[in-house]
Amino acid sequence: MLAAETHAMTHSVDREQVRALIAVRAYEIWENEGRPHGRDALHWKRAEQEILASIRDSAGVGAHADHWGSRSGVDGRQKR
Repeated sequence: MLAAETHAMTHSVDREQVRALIAVRAYEIWENEGRPHGRDALHWKRAEQEILASIRDSAGVGAHADHWGSRSGVDGRQKR
């Protein structure tokens, strides 16, 4: 992923917060896989992908909600 894309996705989340989330998730992955030796880069990459995808998804929900406006219900149908 390009640094510019990462910056754009994390504009509302501090980079240090994102790094901390990735570190925690990478540790969880490492533990869940039985604490194998020498897979730290793989765990980090997987955690990074998961966390950045989660941030993108969260940003998309807000954009979607704004798209429907205040006259729409939760499912996107017009309120009466």
